[in-house]
Amino acid sequence: MLSPYTCVSCDQPLIQHDEHSFIHYCTNPNCEEAKLHSALLEEMGL
Repeated sequence: MLSPYTCVSCDQPLIQHDEHSFIHYCTNPNCEEAKLHSALLEEMGL
């Protein structure tokens, strides 16, 4: 299953693509936070 979070390199700090349900975190701290958040959702079965 694909994570709703993916890290990409880009100029802006945050780009959200609603049509693909992907949130692109472009800075490392945001990427790490996204990974943690995704892991928590997985543990909760969401």
